[in-house]
Amino acid sequence: MKRTFALSVLAVTLGALCVMARSFEVGEKDFLLDGRPFVVRCGEVHYARIPRAYWRHRLQMLRAMGCNAVGCYMFWNFHEREKGVFTWDGRADVAAFCRMAQAEGLWVILRPGPYSCAEWEGGGAPWWLMGEGELGTGNGELGTGNGERRKPISMRSSDPRWLVPATNWLHAVGRQLSGLQVTKGGPILMVQVENEYGLHGGDVAYMRALRQAALDAGFEVPLYACNPPRVMQNGFIPELFQAANFGGDPEQRFEIVRVRRTLLARHRCPRAPAFAVQGLLGRCRREACAVGDSRRAVGDRRNTEVS
Repeated sequence: MKRTFALSVLAVTLGALCVMARSFEVGEKDFLLDGRPFVVRCGEVHYARIPRAYWRHRLQMLRAMGCNAVGCYMFWNFHEREKGVFTWDGRADVAAFCRMAQAEGLWVILRPGPYSCAEWEGGGAPWWLMGEGELGTGNGELGTGNGERRKPISMRSSDPRWLVPATNWLHAVGRQLSGLQVTKGGPILMVQVENEYGLHGGDVAYMRALRQAALDAGFEVPLYACNPPRVMQNGFIPELFQAANFGGDPEQRFEIVRVRRTLLARHRCPRAPAFAVQGLLGRCRREACAVGDSRRAVGDRRNTEVS
């Protein structure tokens, strides 16, 4: 009896170690889960927009569609409504959402910003940043009400009034979620840095600082940036895997992405699989176009997230 119990404990322990040892990598042609090719078929579910009681139902619907992963924006201003005060319970319990996704057979593509857009107020930027100076990109000065003058915050840049709190935010995210990475037995496969930054600016130092913040937060899974192909060069750094956002005609868009990545990397970045982070199929002019493109984008061996 004792021997049987000991063997059972050993089996459970070894099983746990096997889970801990899982890996996810960006290969030359495919994503590699435990060293084997893996196709990401992902859909967006934003926990902040859904009552917690409905989370499981929405994740089950996503799984029933044939998806194997869920994309998850994290809206900074949803969690840090007051400077330095973070909320992680109730509908803000993102760790519970990730664990629930795993229980429903879904991997997680984490998108913590710090800027998210996603048609969310301020793109996720907290309102209290306004107290540091108006958000904006201009070089003009603003009055503070007491006769002083100061330059406005340069949003999404190396301006320390933006970058320092943004770094603190990513560190807070890491404290909640770094233990849920695939390398630690969790569901998180990849983490996105910023969001379509090429449409806004080209501050390479900013993108490098955010990447370092994500690393310092404990994230060891692949980190990536996403952009429409036409602006992929803006803020490009080869240390981040480059993904794409687009609407119709995925074959043509993926080819543009491949050519641009090759030119931008200048042989410093290895070949990588095609990955569409946002397939905005609803932007096609005709329903037939959307249906056709979705079948081509998801039906072949492309890695696609449909928004």
